[in-house]
Amino acid sequence: MFDFFEQPYTLIGAAVLLLFGILTFRSVVPEKRHWWQLLLPVFVA
Repeated sequence: MFDFFEQPYTLIGAAVLLLFGILTFRSVVPEKRHWWQLLLPVFVA
């Protein structure tokens, strides 16, 4: 069975995708910007 947490590159890839999603969201909806949103990919990785 595939263990998601045994593959570090999978988590790094998920964190990069999350970062791109957050940056896109922050550019589309600038009034919803918060400083802690940029820390979410760090917690994923």
